[in-house]
Amino acid sequence: PLLTARLTEIYEALAGLALMLDDADAARLSQERAVDLFDVPGIDERQGRVMAIARLRTLDRWADLNFRLGDFETASLTYREIAETTIAIGEDDGAVETPWPRVARTLVKLGVSRREMGDRSGALEAFEAAGFVTRTLLSDARTLPASHRPLSMQLSFIQGRIEEIGGEIRPTENIAPHVLPISDET
Repeated sequence: PLLTARLTEIYEALAGLALMLDDADAARLSQERAVDLFDVPGIDERQGRVMAIARLRTLDRWADLNFRLGDFETASLTYREIAETTIAIGEDDGAVETPWPRVARTLVKLGVSRREMGDRSGALEAFEAAGFVTRTLLSDARTLPASHRPLSMQLSFIQGRIEEIGGEIRPTENIAPHVLPISDET
């Protein structure tokens, strides 16, 4: 894992340098190599979780790079994978509430990339899902008060994007128990 972390840093630095030199192909290649470092067999369970989280961070940078370079389809697919993997890691850990803010942010990125691709319905679905998760976090008593302002700003951004597309935010009642199914009995 330590070697992988160092190599990831090197590849990502090379990708950044390539971007500064306006070499999009070299940037993509370097970032893709960083992602490929995580496709290694024979990792134990503890290392697997650490590696999965590191892979998510690398995938996030890969998706952002593709978005910046105008490859919205690759960015969109990667953002979707990030959301799915984040949820799976949180569920495996037993702390289902932990990944939800990251999932919401990733869904916002997915919505923006879908909108850039001209996929109105895909963008609307992603923004609605992000809004649902964000509203759920705001209505959940376990959400720290310090998180309310950033979440409110995120929800405002999401609402603006939905209105731009011509959709509307559906009203919800107490939806937190349905999205964050954590029992106090455990």
